[in-house]
Amino acid sequence: MIKVLVVDDDELFVSEINDFFKNDKEVLIMGTASDGNEAIKYISDEIDIIILDLIMPNKDGYGLLKYLKENNINKKVVLVSSSNLTNMISMVGVRVDYFFLKPINYNDLKTVLIEINNKNILDENKKLFHKITKLLCDLGVPTNINGFHYIRNAILYLYNADNIDISISEVYDFVSSKFKTTKENVERCIRHAIDISWTRGDLDLIDELFGSSVDINKSKPTNSEYIFTLSDRIKIEAVK
Repeated sequence: MIKVLVVDDDELFVSEINDFFKNDKEVLIMGTASDGNEAIKYISDEIDIIILDLIMPNKDGYGLLKYLKENNINKKVVLVSSSNLTNMISMVGVRVDYFFLKPINYNDLKTVLIEINNKNILDENKKLFHKITKLLCDLGVPTNINGFHYIRNAILYLYNADNIDISISEVYDFVSSKFKTTKENVERCIRHAIDISWTRGDLDLIDELFGSSVDINKSKPTNSEYIFTLSDRIKIEAVK
């Protein structure tokens, strides 16, 4: 579900956009604001895209864009206006993802919202992919072995999963299906990768991650302990 904040003092426009997306299964209007100051109260991590008018009383669209930039708040923005004033956006120095002149075709707006959100997901997945890659490299897992790729995709799967009660068997199912191999091979290759990690990785990082999470009688964590611990680490870093 794409979560949208509408910032516009045009009551008719706000009413129309609320009616259009009222029962939509892909777009949810999370809130509406009549100026930039009111909008700031609604801006949170939950908001995916801001639909923003340029000309409003109090803090206008330009003022809100400046606020986002100055506070390092990265949100996708779709501008709406009755006049073509986009040449002034360069003065603010904030990238805008799309611009609509009123009146708006709401089917076109929905298409744009979906395209922008899909691109946002791809961008986030790329960042996540690089974070996991760096973490595995710091842990000494060679990038040229199958276990490296199996562990990386296992962590991605856990990170994006809606269900928090996932077994290692389900993880093996996902990875083996993605790489067209057997669960047994996935388990064996991950075990091999962990063995290498335990002898080549950053000892301080290994101790930080696994020092209190594994049985003291074991020389290294199980596949499940290793993968779920790294997944939790990535999730924690994502909310910082």
